[in-house]
Amino acid sequence: MDVVWALKAPSKLPLRWVKIVGLTMILVLLVGAPQLAEAQLEENLSSFTDETAQGYLKPLAEAFGQSLNTGFFTSASIPVEGFRVRLEVQAMSVFFGDDDDTFMGMTGGEFSPAQEVEANTVVGPTNAVIVEGDGGTEYLFPGGFDLSSFTLAVPQLTIGSYMGTEATVRWIAVDTGDAEFGDIDLLGLGLRHNVSQYFDDLPVELAGSVFYQTLKVGDDDLIDATALSFGIQASKNYGVLEPFGSVNLDSFSMTSQYTTNAGAADEESIKVDFDNELDLHLLLGVGAHLGLLHVHVAGHISDRVGISGGLAFGL
Repeated sequence: MDVVWALKAPSKLPLRWVKIVGLTMILVLLVGAPQLAEAQLEENLSSFTDETAQGYLKPLAEAFGQSLNTGFFTSASIPVEGFRVRLEVQAMSVFFGDDDDTFMGMTGGEFSPAQEVEANTVVGPTNAVIVEGDGGTEYLFPGGFDLSSFTLAVPQLTIGSYMGTEATVRWIAVDTGDAEFGDIDLLGLGLRHNVSQYFDDLPVELAGSVFYQTLKVGDDDLIDATALSFGIQASKNYGVLEPFGSVNLDSFSMTSQYTTNAGAADEESIKVDFDNELDLHLLLGVGAHLGLLHVHVAGHISDRVGISGGLAFGL
């Protein structure tokens, strides 16, 4: 119904629809964020005294990477010259499958006998897995947070164009409190360039891009991640509607640092590294241009299936 109305009167969006769209995005920002309490996550990680924590965190790390490398564009059309500015809110979701719920974990430390068991990941069921050892000892693999999806919502500003090039900046710096994540710092910088200008009579608009982002979560760098993405985008304008798609090569690395046996004589700082990985990232979507308001929705696939959406105000 909304699309049909927009085709009839794209230049006069009713105020009530602007309010509805705006309220929807606010709810995404407040409710869609992952419900992972920093204190609980760090407590869960403190059960791991070695690289076993990598298996526990892997689904979340991959979701971070795919979400960060999504939502930088809604059109491949970039003016060769002239001024354009857009303030945007992008929301990116990634869905977890049954395979993400568990991993094969090895008991660590001096626990005897050493055993490999199926344990829950950070996105898996909340129940802990307890392994019995010699002399009545027990080894505990912590439960997860029972997540079916991960959603990241970010504001960004896009400014252009100089010789067909525009720049985009993402930035968040908030303190959610000890009951939530703690400090969240995200900075993203990107450039996109009009590739169509070098070809005659292309049936679609083409653009190339490069984006770099850093994300820190937690007061003591509980999560420290870096994302880099190179891509090519295509789109076709049909007036109000503009289908678009992209093919990206994404790079993502992450470290997690936490403390085991806090306050005890054997207190130890543990750092878990997730090696840099390259992934192919495909995206298809459609945008609607309603005067100065632009809305879009898209589906994307890399390690997992995801969706994204958002709105922008500007030229």
